[in-house]
Amino acid sequence: MSRFLAAAILAALSLAIPVASLAASEDEAKAVIARRFPGVTPADVQPTPIPGLYEVMAAGNVFYVSADGRYLVRGTVIDIEQDRNLTEPRRAEARARALAQLDDADLITFGGSALRHTVIVFTDVDCAYCRRLHSQVEEYNSRGIRIRYAAYPRNGMAHPTWEEMEQVWCAEDKQRALTLAKLDRPLEHERCVPGDAITRQWQLGRMLGVRGTPAIFTTAGEMIPGYLPPDQLLNRLEELSRK
Repeated sequence: MSRFLAAAILAALSLAIPVASLAASEDEAKAVIARRFPGVTPADVQPTPIPGLYEVMAAGNVFYVSADGRYLVRGTVIDIEQDRNLTEPRRAEARARALAQLDDADLITFGGSALRHTVIVFTDVDCAYCRRLHSQVEEYNSRGIRIRYAAYPRNGMAHPTWEEMEQVWCAEDKQRALTLAKLDRPLEHERCVPGDAITRQWQLGRMLGVRGTPAIFTTAGEMIPGYLPPDQLLNRLEELSRK
């Protein structure tokens, strides 16, 4: 019975459907799905190789929805025949779009724009590996890696670190203030009035799946979780650039 059922399903899937009919149903599905999710447009919805399942790229992530908008699937689609992850490249693209919205003025950058590689590092001033990474920032720069810091106080708004990072991010000399904070030294300026940069960056980090720090992202949206020494990070970035 199982072989008969499998053959029947394959036969049904192989039936020819007019191209015009496919296009109409696809447009309708995109519209239905877009209406289901605030902020999603039909352009954010694309068909997948799986009949009746659509990919939605939104809020820095990728998920899947049935054509009628009823069922949502979170996970990864693998092409077994080609041994290829179909989801991760699209996730990277979604993350890259979200990261591109960061305002340069809200980031604390070490290294010039002419360096070969640029990474965005979601950091916390208290975490040990964040401090270790920052202590080597000149070594990263010397290897052609530009470090752009985004704030991610991993213990949330209620923790004293949140306020400390607000004071770092609103300081006149943000680079020096960040270095002092990571060394557990008092900030050498009068208290400033913080904006909402910490909130926006923390929310973005959560949306991108950051759960610990440091969390490193390339400009193409690849995520490199955790600390890597300068030479290892350079090797990883060179490897990604060759793909």
